[in-house]
Amino acid sequence: MKKIDEARLESDVIYRVGYVGELMGFGESDVAALHAAASHLAPAVPALVEAVYVKLFAYDARRGQFRPRQSG
Repeated sequence: MKKIDEARLESDVIYRVGYVGELMGFGESDVAALHAAASHLAPAVPALVEAVYVKLFAYDARRGQFRPRQSG
C-alpha cells in the first residue's frame, strides 16, 4: 500500500496532480499523446472543462470543494 500525504494533497498542486494521474493510470505515453494533439484539442478546452465540472457537480460531496472561498 502506498502512503499518501493527505495534508500535502491540499497544499501542493503538483503533488495532487501527480497523485490523481497515478490513480488514473495516466503515464508518460498519455502525456506525449496530449502534447501531440494539443493544437487540435485547444479549441475544445472550454467545453471539456465545463463537462468536467458538470460531472463533478453531479455529486454533492464534490460541490463544496469547488465553492469559492468566502474568507481567509
